[in-house]
Amino acid sequence: MKDAARLLYDLPYGEGAHFNPSRRCLADTRVDFLNEIKSWVNEPKAPRMLVLFGQAGMGKTTIASEIASWSDEQGQLISSFFFNRSVPRPPYLPITTLARDLCDNSLPFKRSTVEMLRGNTSLAVGTRDCATLFQRLLVEQLDKFDFVGNPLVIIDALDECGDEEERESLIAVLSERVRNLPANFRILLTARPERDLETAFQDASSTPDPCVRIVRMDDKDLSASTEDDILKYTRSQMSTHNFSDSDCRKVAQSSGTLFQWASVACDFII
Repeated sequence: MKDAARLLYDLPYGEGAHFNPSRRCLADTRVDFLNEIKSWVNEPKAPRMLVLFGQAGMGKTTIASEIASWSDEQGQLISSFFFNRSVPRPPYLPITTLARDLCDNSLPFKRSTVEMLRGNTSLAVGTRDCATLFQRLLVEQLDKFDFVGNPLVIIDALDECGDEEERESLIAVLSERVRNLPANFRILLTARPERDLETAFQDASSTPDPCVRIVRMDDKDLSASTEDDILKYTRSQMSTHNFSDSDCRKVAQSSGTLFQWASVACDFII
């Protein structure tokens, strides 16, 4: 029989899907969104998952990267997984990646997982069902241990995990079974507000004891400062290349609320 410790490393891992520290927010921007998320992470009785919905170009990945960097510095980040449409990844990969990352963070968890895999080779090298992997690798193992503080998991751009059919199983697990994780666990998920995602997570946030909180980037109370943030960004990029403040304002105004538009415009101009 294959050595159980070796089976642990046979669990598929999301190489290259970790957050990129260089994609953090410009200093003193996106403050309202960041404070909202940080408050949720540390709130004792908060829902286990926060879903940040926003249209393409609004800066979801940058915010996720900023929170990942911040939580990593705080010692709270357990795992991060950033989907990218140009690098197709199967829907079960965030689950097996999280299990591997948890093993790296806790020796008792690792020992228990290795023991569970002993005599269960198919779970490591064959099973690709999201519900089974989530239950066996995460729920059943985490039920045995206490993790200090509020461990954070980040999954960015879930909408880029294939089409609706391909990502259906992962969405179902995240929206329906996240309540089975320890109460102090936090999962930050970002996505475009596509139909299947909206439906699944809206339902999960509408129960009497919701395990999901939804934040929308077009929320007027949170997005009021977005235009000012974009102006700060264009100034930071253009002013050192002898562009006037008027030029910076024109680019910012043309960008509307789309950070990505401003980024592309600045790269082209300078």
